[in-house]
Amino acid sequence: MVEDDKLSSATPVCKRRRYFNWRLLTDSTFIMFALSNFLSCISYMVPFIYLPDLGRLHVGLDGAQTAVLILVLGVSNTLVRVVVGFVADLPGVDRLAVFSANLVFVGLASTFVAHYNSFLLLAVYAATFGVGIGLHTHTNSSPQDQLLITAGCRLCPFIVGWFGLDLVGKSQP
Repeated sequence: MVEDDKLSSATPVCKRRRYFNWRLLTDSTFIMFALSNFLSCISYMVPFIYLPDLGRLHVGLDGAQTAVLILVLGVSNTLVRVVVGFVADLPGVDRLAVFSANLVFVGLASTFVAHYNSFLLLAVYAATFGVGIGLHTHTNSSPQDQLLITAGCRLCPFIVGWFGLDLVGKSQP
């Protein structure tokens, strides 16, 4: 019998069987939850790829200002991960409610991004999206969910590039 604190070739297999609940893949509620995570992760890279172009082409920002937008996105993402890491473990915090509210809030902010016509509005959007990424990261915990999140994040650049090529006529990012 393999003990948890000893390393052996059988340990990863045993842990995978214990932590990866295959029956969840037949639950319709989990499938909908996992599909929403997969789709939200496909959109993960969209602001990183297209926010500088949006600022440059539609708002008239220069290269330094568009770089600041990406900086705001990254810094807000990093800071919220630290804060949410502590808050999410507090008793009484409903991670699913936080996750759902986050998806709605970031989705609404992203819906109106085409109407943001100033550096300030784009910076607020970048901060909002960065916070949303950080909240999304810390409110998911099941291995099955992490598998689909990883798949979405890995496929994102290809899917976004394919759609972006059609939408903006760009041949390179």
